[in-house]
Amino acid sequence: MHSLMYTKFGIMLFSLAIITGQLYTVENYSILSHTISELGAQETKNNFIAILGFIAFGSGIILEWIRYPSRAGIPFLFFGIFIALAGLLPHKPIDPNLSYSVITDQLHSLMASLSGIALTIGFFWNGIFARTARMQALNFYMASICLTLPLIMFAIPEYQGIIQRLMYFQVFVWLWFFYPKQ
Repeated sequence: MHSLMYTKFGIMLFSLAIITGQLYTVENYSILSHTISELGAQETKNNFIAILGFIAFGSGIILEWIRYPSRAGIPFLFFGIFIALAGLLPHKPIDPNLSYSVITDQLHSLMASLSGIALTIGFFWNGIFARTARMQALNFYMASICLTLPLIMFAIPEYQGIIQRLMYFQVFVWLWFFYPKQ
């Protein structure tokens, strides 16, 4: 039985950073409309808390894969790498009047996109090779939310923050119970 020590620890730290974000970040931050990345944005008060959350989460997944390497886990390894890099390369600030590194923001967006692609591939791959119909359905469901919820975020930006949190919550639950033993 896998202990999932690293993954669970990373999920707990990242969840704590997300849940308490409203308490430590800028006043106009809204969980409804602002993304998790904006908690760690450049020139943002206490951004290091969210940045450490991203790094802990990504590193936990990476370390778990190193403990229990598998072909089925490779997309999740890449997800961990990309999510940690997204944290190290902060998003642009919420306040459009603040100066920031455009290149860093663009690299953040690239890492965030690549993390989503890796995660979706991981769920899809695990759905194809699932041992039971229940696990197959669960993995295909997870792949579908990783495709559709980001599209809904773009379509309804005033609710992108809460939509993203809904997606992350489900990903956390799946990782907690099924990674790396999928």
